[in-house]
Amino acid sequence: MDASKQELVTAITACRACGDENLESLMNFGHLPLANRYLLSPDDKDIYAPLELVLCQNCCCVQLRHTLDPKVLFGEYLYASSTSGSLAEHFKEYARETVDKLGLKPGDRPLIVGIGGNDGCLELEYQRLGFNVLNVEPSDTMSKLSRRRDVPTLQAWFTERLVNTIVSKHGLADVVTCNHCFAHMPDVNGVVRGIKILLKPGGTFIFEEAYWPDTVAGSHFDQIYHEHVFYWTIEALDELFFSHGMNIHDVEFRPEQGGSIRVFVRNEPYKSNRSVSNAIVSELCALDDTGIYLQWWEKIMAWRTKCRDFLRPLESISCYGVPAKFTMISEQIGFSPKWISYAVEDSPIKVGRFTPGSHIPIVARSHFSEHPTEHCIITAGNYTERIIEANPQYKGKWIILHPEPKFYERP
Repeated sequence: MDASKQELVTAITACRACGDENLESLMNFGHLPLANRYLLSPDDKDIYAPLELVLCQNCCCVQLRHTLDPKVLFGEYLYASSTSGSLAEHFKEYARETVDKLGLKPGDRPLIVGIGGNDGCLELEYQRLGFNVLNVEPSDTMSKLSRRRDVPTLQAWFTERLVNTIVSKHGLADVVTCNHCFAHMPDVNGVVRGIKILLKPGGTFIFEEAYWPDTVAGSHFDQIYHEHVFYWTIEALDELFFSHGMNIHDVEFRPEQGGSIRVFVRNEPYKSNRSVSNAIVSELCALDDTGIYLQWWEKIMAWRTKCRDFLRPLESISCYGVPAKFTMISEQIGFSPKWISYAVEDSPIKVGRFTPGSHIPIVARSHFSEHPTEHCIITAGNYTERIIEANPQYKGKWIILHPEPKFYERP
């Protein structure tokens, strides 16, 4: 890595959550390209950065050792929530379920603020239910898409300073949401302080994140990339919010992303919660031996060998789906344009670009229909059924890679 790139990366010497300096290395993937940095030309240079997981021995927070400049990670962000049909439907249900759970009524004109609301997909659903909303989104691309939906949007990084501006203009929030980006913010204590200032007394912070024990149990290592600074457990979250005088009052376990949690945190003093305590005990039973990470690493290496052996004899191969996790899959297996003809993507803002690291051209579904390959690897594995149903014209062989590489057969 040259000097200009090194300036973008800093290594922590203490836990971002609790400040303890006793950090233990769990897994080290070496230097990998940034997962959401899709190139404009195959000759563009990638930015590579170290990707190493560490465990805080004090609060059990799993996190990356290195921090990247957020402007590099999120300045031009090309993941739009609304391009995923299933995610759009998920947010529609999310809005209804949380409104019912919290007993919110539109007539009371509550304010719901979304942190990192992307293209405003969830905020739009709250708006349709009659609530005041504000989307705080740092990405210029996603902020513009959000405004096009007529969602009130503030293009900014969520900071304590910004919160004071929001409160002076909009008042205190009844609800703050943050979905699959609470793990993205290195200054997590600053974020939680801001949330506490923004919320009314007794107000609720709701967020969804991939659940680390499920990630490990399901071997979803492709969810480890530079944007995901934190890999949350309930124990670490409980410690974090307790330190800020806030209280986790409910946790829902969900199937998204191979296993996620939806956490409800009240802006009120800590109260003992049996369901939270039981979940922490369960986590300790599952993750108390760091030797599981050595076993997991060996499992990943074995999977990589199986994938290479399975794919090597095949000719005429494409991939379908270029989410952030594509980069980890590509780097482990060794994808290249000589091996993979193209990668299909349903998000129009990625089409015409090239995949990080492997520099494979990204094409639209129409290209896939007109120039099909003999084999197609579904690299957005959580959308396997949806992808196959959307492409009935494809007569080649679908391939799935997880948990083992194989030709897909309908159940």
